[in-house]
Amino acid sequence: MARSSKTPFLKLTSNKKTARPLKGRPSAGKTQAKGPRRPPKKASNTRSARRSVNSTDKQPISPFRTFLVASALGALSALGFWRCFDGGDASPLDPYEPRLSHAAEQEVDVGEGRQVDPTLVNERQLLEEEMPTTMTPELEPKHQQEPAADEILEAEDPEADESEADEADPPPPQTFPMHAVAFHFHTQVKAEPAADGHVVGYFRRGAQFRVSKRLSTKGCERGWYEVSPGGYYVCNGVGVIVSDEPVTFAPSPVQPNLDNPLPYGYRFVSADSTPQYWRVPTGEEAGDVARLFERLATTGGQDGELDKRGLEDVLKKAAELGELENAPPPSEQLLSQGEHADTDTDTDLEDPDAFPPYLHLRMARGFYVSIDGLVESEVGDFRRTVRGRFIPEDRLAEPRPSSFEGVLLTGEQSLPLVFVVGGGVRLLRQDEPGGPLDGVRGVERYEVLPYLGEMTRKNRRYVRVDDGLYLFDRVAAVARHSEPPADLEEGERWIDVDLSEQTLVAYEGAEPVFATIISTGRKDYETPTGDFRIYGKHVSITMDDTAAGDESYSIEDVPWTQYYQDGYALHTAFWHDRFGRVRSHGCINLSPPDAHRLFSWTGPELQAGLHGVVATKENAGTRVVIHE
Repeated sequence: MARSSKTPFLKLTSNKKTARPLKGRPSAGKTQAKGPRRPPKKASNTRSARRSVNSTDKQPISPFRTFLVASALGALSALGFWRCFDGGDASPLDPYEPRLSHAAEQEVDVGEGRQVDPTLVNERQLLEEEMPTTMTPELEPKHQQEPAADEILEAEDPEADESEADEADPPPPQTFPMHAVAFHFHTQVKAEPAADGHVVGYFRRGAQFRVSKRLSTKGCERGWYEVSPGGYYVCNGVGVIVSDEPVTFAPSPVQPNLDNPLPYGYRFVSADSTPQYWRVPTGEEAGDVARLFERLATTGGQDGELDKRGLEDVLKKAAELGELENAPPPSEQLLSQGEHADTDTDTDLEDPDAFPPYLHLRMARGFYVSIDGLVESEVGDFRRTVRGRFIPEDRLAEPRPSSFEGVLLTGEQSLPLVFVVGGGVRLLRQDEPGGPLDGVRGVERYEVLPYLGEMTRKNRRYVRVDDGLYLFDRVAAVARHSEPPADLEEGERWIDVDLSEQTLVAYEGAEPVFATIISTGRKDYETPTGDFRIYGKHVSITMDDTAAGDESYSIEDVPWTQYYQDGYALHTAFWHDRFGRVRSHGCINLSPPDAHRLFSWTGPELQAGLHGVVATKENAGTRVVIHE
């Protein structure tokens, strides 16, 4: 179950990291080798005007934001909406980084990137304004045929023998005797039992939950039901099946593990031109796809590089065909006959490079997928994804997520603190003021040390961590105390992000409770500064941009994503282990344990069973202050 957003940090997962004197050797987080990078692609200058927004300003929803709300995520992805995922071309030495930008790695690493909010709604204006009614979160091809609307309506009504509910809104029930299951990949939940009610969250397919007796049939033929423990509503038959007995829906994806730093298992696509199928192919079909991909590959190249333009065209076409979360895959008849999915024209049927209906996608090296099991077949082993597609097991590799964790600020430890953020770092000793600095011993990446002051020597800044012992400031991220915003309520939770130090500190009022290091936007993709509020939270959400050329990417189910401004978010980055360095396309990257911990602490509170939630006046988002 999701933890309440009221859970204090000290009640969450144990964290024994302390800032200690240098007489011992604190434990270190893991590191991994990185390959060479090419210079990053220049970002558009149109983002600069959106860099600073005060969350207390009441502004009308712009046409751009209205467009985001009304559009499906699949279409947005195809158009290349931007930011939230990182760069870093995976090298043979490090096959676990997604394929993106290629900036030369020196003292400061690069990477990560980002995209648009795939949620249901708008953003922080929801605190004052009405939710648009055209929002839909169902934005990825589903992996099985859903029951048709008329089949649902013809199904047995669990309350058919009862008199119709009064059209007027009745008082909320005190109990939740009925059972329900979500059958849309994303099933909307509303704040009111009305067709035009505010969308305030969603269940993922397969989620089971309790509901009240039927409240009303106004705007919903089979009736509105209140979701336990109260305050949210679903329409029976619209992504939901209600029954007086426990009910399931199959096939459904594995439900996320909310107690783990990563809610799903993940795999990394280890080779270009990796096929993703709607179903497990036959041997003949797999051979046909291999030959198709050979024709699509760039000719004359010695490295067999993927034809990026061809992939972009394929993905754009796929998006134009309307591959939404709740749109079914090709029919079983087409899949079994092997005919082309697009039967409306003769052009595609005659195209030798057209995708057969059992093939969903041609994947590039560096893409990530969330996993829902292993399927053995005569052709070989396949991994089934959470979205119900199938990928050859021998084309996937397991990522190595960071195990780094920040520091719980208890009575034994307090700000300021120093996080070691470089590899191969050595402590420097100065025996007398003005004397030389000599290397003493190495310190591990992510070691946490006391902050005792600074000194400048030959235009270089050094941080003192013990008597006569220093670190060069470029390998030391200092988490300092910040004054709370002037209009902060007493005890209110808020997050302070220091871009210069690459640190994040969580506060309750003026009291810091947690400190860690992060990765924010690199050059040309800088994270915007300002005073924001979290407007949407997702247990996981897919981030991709398949029209970005060399920086194309796709990551399914990025965990613990919290949007605070347009497409900018705090989220897990399980594909790199270089926290404390700028790296992303604008988002704020956290290690899996830190993102999980923060997600459980912030508002809006995620009601048990929901996969995503939107902030409202009654369920407000946590404040996020970002500064240099």
